Amino acid sequence: MAAIDQIVCYYGIGAGADASRRFVQFVQPARGWAGFVADHITPMMQLGLRRFMLWMPHGREATARQQLVGNVWRSTLLRHDAWRVASQDAGLSWLTAGFAEAMYPLTTNGIEIIAYVGTLHGAPEFDSLPAGQAKWEAAMAIAPLLDARCSIGLDTSFASKPGHYVYDLAQMLKNAGYKYYLEPTPYADGQHWFSSPCVVSDAQWTAVSNPGNWGVLAAPSKLTGEIVRGWFGAVPAGYAHLKEWYQATVPTAIAQGYTCCLPLKTYLLFGGTIPQLLG
Repeated sequence: MAAIDQIVCYYGIGAGADASRRFVQFVQPARGWAGFVADHITPMMQLGLRRFMLWMPHGREATARQQLVGNVWRSTLLRHDAWRVASQDAGLSWLTAGFAEAMYPLTTNGIEIIAYVGTLHGAPEFDSLPAGQAKWEAAMAIAPLLDARCSIGLDTSFASKPGHYVYDLAQMLKNAGYKYYLEPTPYADGQHWFSSPCVVSDAQWTAVSNPGNWGVLAAPSKLTGEIVRGWFGAVPAGYAHLKEWYQATVPTAIAQGYTCCLPLKTYLLFGGTIPQLLG
């Protein structure tokens, strides 16, 4: 893998502030997904980047709900079927239409678009179905993403086991030629996920890397899939600003063989450059 491919450019699509737009940012109603590609993806491609992550591309909910993930109740604003929910609002056609048409020309030319979708495990609209039907319904709920040949990031999927519809969906995607990403990393007894590529925040990776947690979390040495570490959130103590944080930590991670997922638009605005990240 070329060093530049160890950098994934991150866009927190569903991380905006306007609930009437399902908290979507970067995608503008007057320009839609074709405009997003022209305004955001194309300039980054011109810098040599070939991998992109779109977090919650069809937005998120305003009210959290509880979902049973494994044996733990978790609160989430992130619905796996966000596209289907958004498509029920005629005023959001700019968000739900044209996604595949904008992304397919990229993915068929070697650009990876990772569509990070919401929490499927424990979602009541799928939990109530037989496992086989739930798997197919879950696939249909992200149909435009699959039509676009996106890779799929499966939020909070690590607790699923063989025979469960989340695990079965991941295997169906793999067998159909799609790449999926587990989130975050497997439990120590989750051998069925050890070869899977994983998306994990760098803060979470600190916990995974701590030998004291290896009785619960799988040790890094057990994981053979690509590890995509995300530099998200507030700048940790000890760094003056985001650029300093990235430049002090990302080159080392790349040298160690990890993939780094970064909101590069912000980093570049701070005056950072891609070569500085590659070391």
